[in-house]
Amino acid sequence: MRSKIHEEVWDRLEDADVEIAYPHTHLVFDETSGTARVAVDRGRDDARPETVLQDGDSEDDRGTTVAD
Repeated sequence: MRSKIHEEVWDRLEDADVEIAYPHTHLVFDETSGTARVAVDRGRDDARPETVLQDGDSEDDRGTTVAD
């Protein structure tokens, strides 16, 4: 279901000479969404290690440190 604000914006833009570049989608991630696996590549100039959290770890646990 779309919000009233979303519908109002599209209604007002319907007759205007406006082009929307791509479909806009609102994604919701909550406790039912599962686990996202994310990789980050850093440039050679960035010497900071990346902290990787393992399943069940919190940010306070500090997970595993991976160097570039």
